Amino acid sequence: MKILHIADIHLGSQWTEDIFAQFKKIIEIIKKEGVNVLIISGDLFDEEWSAVSHLRENLRELFSEIPETEIFILPGNHDEEAPYRDEFYYGSNINVIKTRPLEIRSLGNIDIYFFPFTKNGSSQEMVKLIKSNPSQAKFKIGVVHGTYMDDKEIRDHLLFQNEGYYPIFSSDIEKMDLDYLALGHFHYHRLWRVENTWCGYPGTIEIISFKEPYERKIIMIEINDRLTPHSINIGMQKKFGEIIIDIDEIEKLREIRKNYDILKVIVKGIVKNEKETVRKLNNLKKELDIYKLENLTKSFASIEETKLGKMIKEKIDEKIKNEPEKKEYWEKVLISGFEFLEQGKIKR
Repeated sequence: MKILHIADIHLGSQWTEDIFAQFKKIIEIIKKEGVNVLIISGDLFDEEWSAVSHLRENLRELFSEIPETEIFILPGNHDEEAPYRDEFYYGSNINVIKTRPLEIRSLGNIDIYFFPFTKNGSSQEMVKLIKSNPSQAKFKIGVVHGTYMDDKEIRDHLLFQNEGYYPIFSSDIEKMDLDYLALGHFHYHRLWRVENTWCGYPGTIEIISFKEPYERKIIMIEINDRLTPHSINIGMQKKFGEIIIDIDEIEKLREIRKNYDILKVIVKGIVKNEKETVRKLNNLKKELDIYKLENLTKSFASIEETKLGKMIKEKIDEKIKNEPEKKEYWEKVLISGFEFLEQGKIKR
């Protein structure tokens, strides 16, 4: 038995064309590997309204290429209800899991516990439901769209975005007596163990934000005498980049731009002419086709008017008066002093 686990597809987002290209790769892997079951653990669609007709048609077309593969779709926080109305047809091999709080499906010697998304869900509730619905199957898999709370990066990332729904704790996973917990919601790839339970976040199948790692992976679960999951690298369609650059080094962007398909730039530093800087950055953004450019530069005049700014300026003016041949050097020192002053403000 081969089970492929993916999640957080986000069809309907601005990157949908690239996502479909990645999805086609996954369909080819399913064909080549003879995958029996495909589990999608939440957020197949980006928003409830995003399951428009052409997306559903394209999805049906992809699913029709793997008619022998049983497909289970668990809605997530982004596509909780609307995309899965009864009149929407995705294919005869498609199972949309909507029965709350638990739906159990049996596949031979495997029982799969599906926990449809709810903002009030928790791993404590999962434990109660599993214990009240004991399984005699040799292998048990859980599927949930939630936040693993015992990993700082996962917890901080999702809580920072106010998306720390469905909290899941290691202590509860140990009580579930599962062989594998198929997770969704966190966009980075993770595959780890909690005691005897394998846990996996596949991550997005294509980069959809500048913070995501470059490698895109999915999780293949092979079940014979034992259950063994492993990651499969599926590459990516676009290379995202986010860089911070000083205004004095802005011309380096021309070379940097060649390394990325989609680039976000944050510009910092002290400038004497704000209007000229804005004009220059706008032209560069257009010329280099930069996706987003944030101008965080500070004007020389605004810093010069502060109490500390005036003090630094007076000291440098005195140096220039005494050493006029070093004017250029001391002006650079002045800029450095103002930059140091600004960095101190940010740290405070």
